Amino acid sequence: MQTLKQKKIFHEREFKILGSKLLYKEKIIGKSDFEAIISFEDLSIYKASHENSSMFFAIASCISMFLAFIGFLSRNDKDTDPDVWIVFTAIGIILLLIFLFKKEKSWRIGLLSNNTNVFIYKKIPNEEIVNNFIENIFSARNKYLRENYYMILDKNLNYEDQFKNLKWLKHIEAISKEEFDEKYKELKTIFNYDKKSIGFER
Repeated sequence: MQTLKQKKIFHEREFKILGSKLLYKEKIIGKSDFEAIISFEDLSIYKASHENSSMFFAIASCISMFLAFIGFLSRNDKDTDPDVWIVFTAIGIILLLIFLFKKEKSWRIGLLSNNTNVFIYKKIPNEEIVNNFIENIFSARNKYLRENYYMILDKNLNYEDQFKNLKWLKHIEAISKEEFDEKYKELKTIFNYDKKSIGFER
């Protein structure tokens, strides 16, 4: 699956896996549409659980319920409106429903170049589809990086640049340490010398 669409009331997200990047679109009612293109070079391979909620509504709901409780206890006082507790109860319930509606459980995937993240709802349309799509992102990312930075070594290209590519691929975990060691050995063989001897360390 190369496309994932996630829809909530007033909110819509779309993700599309392209050849060398991830396309991300977001629509929120009342706001301008947002679109971003994330290169696979900039995409982390880790996902972390993230929960977002507006605590303001939860706190406001608790306060309303507390006032409703006080109003209920004092409903027989002649200086108190006997029905005020019902009003506060209704407000508290509405605020609680808003809090639950705005509560989001997502997967967070970080970007390597800055501290921003991509958020994907965990269960929209369902958990299996979301998990499979994320795995497809990571697979496409690694396939692209390996094909463009790892597979071919060329004596006509700069040694240091090719070495840095290998080191970078290992750092972002597009290749394993064993694959790095194998390709590093091949690179030295192609150039017929060991750069470590002049201080170019791994």
